Amino acid sequence: MKIVESDVSSADIPRISIQFARIDANVVLIVRVRSVGRNARVRIGGGLRFACGARFVTGAILSLRRTRIREVRMSERSPGTSAVFPASAAVTPIRMPKWGLSMEEGKVTHWYKSVGYSFTEGEDLVEIETTKINNVYESPVSGVLRRIVATVGETVPVGGLIAISSGPDVSDREVDAFVSAFQESFTPESELETDNVALVRSRIRAGTYELEIGAAGEGDAIVLIHGFASSSRSWDLNVPALTRRGRAITIDLPGHGASSKDVRSSLSDLVDSVAAAVDMVAAGGTHLVGHSLGGAVALQVALVHPDRFRSLTLIAPAGLPGSIVNRDFLDGIVEGQRARDLRPWLEMLFNDATLASQEMVDDMVRYKRIDGVEESLSVIRDLLVADGTFNGLTNRLATLPPTLIVLGDNDRIVGRPAMASLPTSWRVVTLDGAGHLPHVERASEFNELLTSFLDENA
Repeated sequence: MKIVESDVSSADIPRISIQFARIDANVVLIVRVRSVGRNARVRIGGGLRFACGARFVTGAILSLRRTRIREVRMSERSPGTSAVFPASAAVTPIRMPKWGLSMEEGKVTHWYKSVGYSFTEGEDLVEIETTKINNVYESPVSGVLRRIVATVGETVPVGGLIAISSGPDVSDREVDAFVSAFQESFTPESELETDNVALVRSRIRAGTYELEIGAAGEGDAIVLIHGFASSSRSWDLNVPALTRRGRAITIDLPGHGASSKDVRSSLSDLVDSVAAAVDMVAAGGTHLVGHSLGGAVALQVALVHPDRFRSLTLIAPAGLPGSIVNRDFLDGIVEGQRARDLRPWLEMLFNDATLASQEMVDDMVRYKRIDGVEESLSVIRDLLVADGTFNGLTNRLATLPPTLIVLGDNDRIVGRPAMASLPTSWRVVTLDGAGHLPHVERASEFNELLTSFLDENA
């Protein structure tokens, strides 16, 4: 196998084209790109498979997250100009995914496939442990597992090579050369100048509370409101995907995250504070997304200001007619002080209890020790379970903007709403293999579902 390398650098040229008159099937083209403008594209022709920076590429279009380039395109013309070879003839890397804004590495804990076995796109491929969560990585492609590069117990940086898929006509020698070239050229994300998504945080005075706001991306505002005893960090697996669609804005509810911890009154105060925050940070048409308690707050905000929002997405929401919040769970979170007290309740959030990582438990313990947190959570708990808090909504739901409900099929925290009471125009989707956190447990599927819904209501 021959390896052709090329270095490209340009800050201003909107398109860089690299053409090879003749490249046979035994050439790997490696192109390193640095300091390329945000809107630049690189078109590479004539190669069977190639790499851009540290990312090996096969197929027609691939988004690059490790450089300043948004995408790589290969035109579908005849060999000798810009050829695309069939995927069955290509070597495809399986890389350590990035789950969340702060993830830098992951540890392989289980492979669901052995070398030589085939898999389809979206099928469970490998289980990965991070400091935040344990999760299953669904295969990004269909193929045959030719090489496991990262064995069980091995920790790999984000973007690092964990496995190889290829067609049967690719020899072991070619796979070896591919792996060698990848590892030689790979630079961990932490050592690169990248365009990684990072929330810009600020504090604002909204109503009677000071709220922590995070924002990233450009375009239509997508406001995200987290659940009970949580924070804006709960959206870490979703923000990167949403910033490719618009401007993601997170709000820490009063009593939560970095917002003020002095909740002493009614749910309507929380609603008024969020509504004021939305007016301050989200101009124009806005998409509103809420989870659990955040779903109840988002619902109330949208009912008061239905013309303010282009769409409403409620994830495992409290507050809908017929839904009942698990009082034991709320009491367990409010009253728990130590890790061993809180872990069973955090495990209840998931369909797979092992996804509740030790760091998640430790974070909750630290949060509970902040002055004012326990008192604020107690007030909010009582508001959530108070009789009449959410009664009388059925006749008002039809006034809301286009609405998507996303549920987990094994949610033990909030019961399913009374489906007959929901407007027939609402879309209700249940994600299999998810508990009360479908946007976390089934993040890829959820992100695709939500971005599609946002596009329909742009």
